[in-house]
Amino acid sequence: MSNNAYLVNCEKKTACSENVYSSDIKYKLLATGANKVPVPWFFCFQEQDLVDVTSEMESSSGEKEVFTYKAPVLEVEKAIENLKNSKELMIAFCQDEVLGTQYWERAVADFKSLTYPYIFLDPLEVFYLNDPEEEAKEFLKCFSRDENAFKSIKILTFYNENVLPYEVAELYGNSELDDFARTCNSASMDMGLDLDSGDASSKVEQESEQVKPDEKAQNKKSWWKFW
Repeated sequence: MSNNAYLVNCEKKTACSENVYSSDIKYKLLATGANKVPVPWFFCFQEQDLVDVTSEMESSSGEKEVFTYKAPVLEVEKAIENLKNSKELMIAFCQDEVLGTQYWERAVADFKSLTYPYIFLDPLEVFYLNDPEEEAKEFLKCFSRDENAFKSIKILTFYNENVLPYEVAELYGNSELDDFARTCNSASMDMGLDLDSGDASSKVEQESEQVKPDEKAQNKKSWWKFW
């Protein structure tokens, strides 16, 4: 089962995913990163958008443990503006002007007006692929919006810098891609927005439709997000 990262559109300015998913706060799941945080997500935010988040987890011994980390939340319009200003970052990260431009254009074209005023990034499950405290520290280094962030972004998105991703048209149009490393890198570079999915609103209004983020991810993954 994947440890997913989530990009979430929310009616409240918060990055505390546990509170959002378990309350009547209205939200919409925009995208899922399976075992990674996709590259363009980092470029939607800046360092000042990081806020403290507290998560309660159960240890292997069954005891409750509190884990504190930082995650970003921002107004949708500002996130879109940040992404639009990230073309050169996408190219530099990808190390290929044509491919970097393609994935940036795809991300900007898909990222339109959303239902709710705020957007946040939920990386918690990805932290637990390794040591969560160390991953959380690495995560903080990903938002400087310059090449100093690239090393940390590669760690969180599991990007292989020695392999170029597929072209966007081939990624979306060819269901028989045979290079696993290139496919993984393509998924890392892809914004992966699913703006046609339904809202996950309050329990009162949509109790019959609301599902957990991991259940949504299984239903809404693009075909190449198989891990």
